[in-house]
Amino acid sequence: MSEKPAIGLKVPFGRLGRMVAPTDSLERGLACGCECPGCSTKLLLIHGKKRLYFAHCNAPATNRCVELSIHSAAIQVLMEANYMPLPLLHVEVAKRATDWTEVQRSHRVREYKIAYFDQCRAEVTYTDGDFGTIRADVVCYTQGQELLVEMWYTHAVDADKIAKIERLGMPAIEIYLGDLDLNNAVAEIEQRVLGSTQYKQWLF
Repeated sequence: MSEKPAIGLKVPFGRLGRMVAPTDSLERGLACGCECPGCSTKLLLIHGKKRLYFAHCNAPATNRCVELSIHSAAIQVLMEANYMPLPLLHVEVAKRATDWTEVQRSHRVREYKIAYFDQCRAEVTYTDGDFGTIRADVVCYTQGQELLVEMWYTHAVDADKIAKIERLGMPAIEIYLGDLDLNNAVAEIEQRVLGSTQYKQWLF
């Protein structure tokens, strides 16, 4: 999956204490009380001819507004559900035998399963003298184990952050949100996070 620029400038979610969608029970216009997750500008709830949508009040929306809106909503979905399907994980190992022929083995490290968590916390920071600081989008805790979860819409986790995750020795997974249909963002995000493994990949 390649990176893509954020497109379209209708912000699919607003912040009203928590992330809300235009289709939630909200009042019209500024009375909805929402603000943009990306720039904190007040949002208007517009009743369009075909659908409801948020619009910025006296300020232009930016690609970052769209990105942070989706990012924050995906984090909230996971934190409120406290479960997530995890994909299979295969590891390919190659080494040379005593006669110098190459031997390859495939090992299934983790089966597909639905993982249930005791709790999930957003934006958890880890600091270590060897690698510095890393902040995870979400950390899911269950029976003393931790799973790091990264959400990405326009920027995948880079090699530097993956290296830090490896030094931490924690399992980590990435969820791709870059090609969502923003007209149906609520259902699409719930499907990506809670109902599918197609757009998830193991980082470590």
